[in-house]
Amino acid sequence: VGIDAGSNELTLSQPVTVADGTTIELYRFRQAYRPFNYDIQVRETDDLDVDATLTSGGPISIAAAGALNVNASVNSQQDVSLFSGTTLTGNAWLSSVEGGLSLEADSVDLRGRLQVLAAPVDDSLTDISVLATNGSIQLDGGATAVNQILLEQRGTGSVIANNPIVTENLTVYATGLVAATTDVRFADIETEGDVTITEANDVE
Repeated sequence: VGIDAGSNELTLSQPVTVADGTTIELYRFRQAYRPFNYDIQVRETDDLDVDATLTSGGPISIAAAGALNVNASVNSQQDVSLFSGTTLTGNAWLSSVEGGLSLEADSVDLRGRLQVLAAPVDDSLTDISVLATNGSIQLDGGATAVNQILLEQRGTGSVIANNPIVTENLTVYATGLVAATTDVRFADIETEGDVTITEANDVE
């Protein structure tokens, strides 16, 4: 994984401290055609750019007190969690095979696809959760999940998905405009603004 940061700690089997302006490159190991089950945690006290592919069989958690920009894919067999104290942006595809994706920032603007590929089929599970605490959610790459996708937007902003959101259940809580292309079975949308949904099939 390549990470450019002011200061952070990357935990694989042991901590590695990154000095200001330093880039770390680590080999990605695989075993029996699957990534090793590393529990990867990155904690950054300032802005953070992730610009090389990160893959693990274990959970991946990345948090930045400042802006978090993810321009390379993040892939896990288990959970992926991304947090920013300001903005979460990037072109990356974010993928979990059997876990979930949890994304939180003041505003979220992602151009890569979000996907949970093979989570257990369970109506009570939220596979993908995106929370904008004080701004907009923009998902230009769309999203795919097995069970439920939750999009929650607070403050002044909107929820826009220009490419299809594909899932069994879509739940949206917003204060502003909601505009999305969808392929879902059930949709629950609560907003104070206008709603524009382009649905590929029937929806309840």
